[in-house]
Amino acid sequence: MKKALDLLAIIFAFSFVFSIAAANIILTLMLILWLIEGNFQEKFNILKKDKIFLSLIGLAVLLLISTIFSNDLSHGFALGKSNNELTFIIKRFFWLSLIYPIFITSIDKSITPKLITAFLIAMFLNELISYSVYFHLIDINYWKSKHLLYHSIKYNDPSPMQHSFYSLFLAVTIFLLINQFFLQKNLFMKIWIALFLNSSTINLFVNGGRTGQLAFIIGAIIYIFSFFKKKRFIFGMLLFVGAIFFGAYKFSPIFHNRINYAISDLTLTFKHNNYQGSWGARIGLDIVSWKYLTSSFKNFILGAGAGKAKEKLYTFAKKNYPQIAKGILDKHHLHNQYFQYWIDGSIFAFLLFFYLIYQVLAIPTPNKALLYALVAIFLFAFIADVFLYRTRTYLLF
Repeated sequence: MKKALDLLAIIFAFSFVFSIAAANIILTLMLILWLIEGNFQEKFNILKKDKIFLSLIGLAVLLLISTIFSNDLSHGFALGKSNNELTFIIKRFFWLSLIYPIFITSIDKSITPKLITAFLIAMFLNELISYSVYFHLIDINYWKSKHLLYHSIKYNDPSPMQHSFYSLFLAVTIFLLINQFFLQKNLFMKIWIALFLNSSTINLFVNGGRTGQLAFIIGAIIYIFSFFKKKRFIFGMLLFVGAIFFGAYKFSPIFHNRINYAISDLTLTFKHNNYQGSWGARIGLDIVSWKYLTSSFKNFILGAGAGKAKEKLYTFAKKNYPQIAKGILDKHHLHNQYFQYWIDGSIFAFLLFFYLIYQVLAIPTPNKALLYALVAIFLFAFIADVFLYRTRTYLLF
């Protein structure tokens, strides 16, 4: 039974990169085997002491309670095909969270390198797809018509999945490869990892996901200060990261244009009070969220109630910030994980979320630099999007 679960875990680590449907099927099979395996008393004893698991379930429960007490299921920020907030919470935060107890209680820790390898192979294949599109080696319209390519992939933005997601996946991939490079003793494998690392970094900057690109820079700085002890190495690596950033700005038209657009967008927002652009909309949502939360003691503590959050924020913005109100109707979420938890689940969900991050940082591992870099990537990314409300990036986390 354990061998079957270990095998499915490896398949899961590979498949969720490509297909959420496949990941759900494998998760179902893993759950069935996990239940057949039994040993529930032992599993319960492990899980009741696991603070990460308790935090994940606690967040799900708080969102569930918030939805029930808002007396509404259809005026929240539910993502996906259904506007039903209750269905969304059960699917995202109860169902997907099952992967954690299965891994923590039944998956052999010795297969961790195989899990990472499976994930990296999946990312390597994604990069091959991305480069094939970028260099016009395949007819994307033909493959999209066969539903074998991501529907929004473009020659000038060759992301095999939503570009913010893909950039985050690439940023995580880069640091996993850096860690593998330092751990690997075999020279041939070191060369292979170095080539893969180089291609992943280039791929990150020829795609349109600014979130992962900037998160990578933040993660790199954290990694350098955590891993290197000598000042000359720290200084040299910081210069190297700076060279990557400015080289990408100079030689990657996509990255160059996205950065210029961001600067222009921010200028419009701060100088002309225009919140219609991508970054401007995010800033507008942050402003409305904060002002709503601080408008009363009740709002500060309880948020808006997950089931009616979107309606309440729109009503508040229409009265107080009409230039931002339309943006709330157009968005499916607040583009900020921190505010989303607070608005949807109360200040208790917001604080529990930080407790979860603290527990992740406290994981005992000899690879602290890697852990800190990966957490830094997500902490920055959470400013720009609700990645824990998205299936693929929730699983990545």
